[in-house]
Amino acid sequence: MRNIKCLLIISFLLILFIRGNSQSLSLLDNKYLIAIIYLRTNENINSEIKRIFRRPSKKKNKYAEFNISDQITFLNIWYHRAALKSNNLGIEPKLINDPNLYAAKYEFKSYNNELLGSLVKKPESNLYLTFSEPVEDYLLAEMTIYDPKTFPGIKMGKAMQFFFKFNSNGLIESVLYTGVQYN
Repeated sequence: MRNIKCLLIISFLLILFIRGNSQSLSLLDNKYLIAIIYLRTNENINSEIKRIFRRPSKKKNKYAEFNISDQITFLNIWYHRAALKSNNLGIEPKLINDPNLYAAKYEFKSYNNELLGSLVKKPESNLYLTFSEPVEDYLLAEMTIYDPKTFPGIKMGKAMQFFFKFNSNGLIESVLYTGVQYN
């Protein structure tokens, strides 16, 4: 009986140690993973993805297949301004109304995320999901028909932008999405 108690205590302490050491990496990465799961499983968003990125396909998949770019790049909230104004999600109105002011406060140099780079690629899909860094309690993402690493700094064609608002528990509270056409 004593050995079982010791084994349980050691197992519990080991789990706490592993969790404690991985939390600095996982706090940001959890938001990315939760957003990916949400996009892969939400029927309404999947219908909208299929509508915007209409491609004839022999297979009629229930959910849209997409690749996840390992590049984290700055995305602006500008395309969500109308919805952000009406939904009052806690972002200062001056940041919503002025994309330059938002960029001055939150813009960063693009970098690669090791976790996102290790996710399975979908060679049959030409859609790519790119994330920005989480800001406070929200996260921006963009889906395009090209890998942003192929054309760095260039935006072209159709895109779909997502705004994920997280609650205090780190779960998605609301999602805004919009279609975008770059020239």
